Amino acid sequence: MMQAVSSGFQRIAASPLMRDICIAISLSALSIFGRILTNQFHMPNIQPSTAIIMIASITLGMRYGIAVAVATALGSNIALGHGPWTMWQICAWGSVAIAVSFLKPVYKKLPIYVLVGCAALTGYLYGFIVSSPVWAAGPQAFWLYYQAGLLFDTFHAVGNAAFMGMLAPILLRAVHKVKL
Repeated sequence: MMQAVSSGFQRIAASPLMRDICIAISLSALSIFGRILTNQFHMPNIQPSTAIIMIASITLGMRYGIAVAVATALGSNIALGHGPWTMWQICAWGSVAIAVSFLKPVYKKLPIYVLVGCAALTGYLYGFIVSSPVWAAGPQAFWLYYQAGLLFDTFHAVGNAAFMGMLAPILLRAVHKVKL
């Protein structure tokens, strides 16, 4: 009986689905912890979460990237504070996951600077989406609000690029090792 149970657990643990779920959970935990940790340094919008979400999406696929995005927003905002912005963070990081998932078939052939450049661009995509609720006040109000936040979006873009440059070589290699 025990051997049958043990064999069943080994089969589940060896399945590609469970392996990918475990990788996504690990990346989610790293993203949540990284966002909470970097928040302690009071550097606006400079955190590793977007880069980690991108790595999840290009290595595991769009579904896992979105899952890491949702987990990041909900998990980190437990410590940092929930509010109406949480749903917009989920939408923004989910959009990043969707956008970069198109790189999945070719990312192994891309030089790191392409991933770094994409990471920088996602800082502006994220900022645009998070700012979009202001559109309800009218287009003029939205553009004024968006322009006022461009400096913070630039911080986010620079932080994304820096974290992608630092984390991609490590995390991509780690994910590939586990997926073998």
